[in-house]
Amino acid sequence: MFLILQIWVEDISRWPQDPPVVRCLTNIYHPNIDQFDETDSSNICVNVLDLCTWTSHCDLETCIQAVLFLFYEPNFDDVLSLVCCSDENFQELVQESLRGGVVDGIPYQPNEGWMKRKLFKEKSDQENETASWLYWLFDNTCCFFWL
Repeated sequence: MFLILQIWVEDISRWPQDPPVVRCLTNIYHPNIDQFDETDSSNICVNVLDLCTWTSHCDLETCIQAVLFLFYEPNFDDVLSLVCCSDENFQELVQESLRGGVVDGIPYQPNEGWMKRKLFKEKSDQENETASWLYWLFDNTCCFFWL
């Protein structure tokens, strides 16, 4: 599984006064990332990319760091995806999506790195699963950025 982000500046004459558009092209179960739809300009909800909070001091690295931060700290107070409205079963549903399962009628591609880690974890229970699953998601996922 690859995490593919597309980043572009709609009006180059307004850069860096206006934020770039950031879309996640990979369907991922996350409260702040909605399912990819080609008609949407952006499917990621993070405050730094909002026109009201963006400043000309921000750059593309700020955008990438903000999106990566969402994986460590999902924001359930400002959800974008109606599929992930609650943190009640969030961790179990994330794991089901990483396995390549179907969550709320939406099929997800399996994350091979996470699955290998899960198999290793079952064989030797030396780490805290809650702390390690996000680490392995990022450690074994490739990111591609289009500017």
